[in-house]
Amino acid sequence: MRRWHGLVGGAVLLGILAFLDYQNRFKTFRYRMTVEVDSGGKVHSAYSIIEANYAIGYDGLKRWNSSARGVASVIDLGPRGTVLAALGFNVADYAKRQKRQIGEWYRLPLTAADIPLWAYQVEPGGIGRAEGKVVLEKKFPNFIWIPPDHNAKQAKQVWPEDFQREIDPSVQLVQVTVEPAPDAKLITQIEPAPNWLAELKIEQPYGACTTSPDTLTICYDPYIERKR
Repeated sequence: MRRWHGLVGGAVLLGILAFLDYQNRFKTFRYRMTVEVDSGGKVHSAYSIIEANYAIGYDGLKRWNSSARGVASVIDLGPRGTVLAALGFNVADYAKRQKRQIGEWYRLPLTAADIPLWAYQVEPGGIGRAEGKVVLEKKFPNFIWIPPDHNAKQAKQVWPEDFQREIDPSVQLVQVTVEPAPDAKLITQIEPAPNWLAELKIEQPYGACTTSPDTLTICYDPYIERKR
């Protein structure tokens, strides 16, 4: 009987240790990202709920891998087109537009998984301490502008400071805020889908979207919608 109790106790202990190991290796943070854009003196805003996931690999190097689920924030500017605060970005497009010296890093936007880490200035292991609403500064998500004719093939990735030059002189970013939203419903599909998004989905069967440094291709997954 004592041996049986010892086995049960050992199994419980192993279960607790496994649970704690899981808790230390895997972190999830659900947040609300709200984007405000001034267009012609009128502020347009949109928000999205995003779930960032972080995991430490089992290679012994304690490197965090990250991913995110959710949808982009879609800001309709009417006659001035549509601005997306995307979940990811086309790195080749940004790289080709930048001149850099040997040893210099390319300037890149934040991914959806990086946004809360930058906002709260924490490592993935400390994301559970994040609280309150924070205004992003210096670094922002990837902004994609879709022209008024809704032709996604003519879309551009745009830095916030270039809104007036690339979109319209009357358009500028007001702010981007981030706040924890642990109980908010996670949406991974924009409904109803705008015409330009519906066309992208027809043109891009799952896994068929490719990018190159010569042309900007907006992959609806993972830039606009991300389910996994």
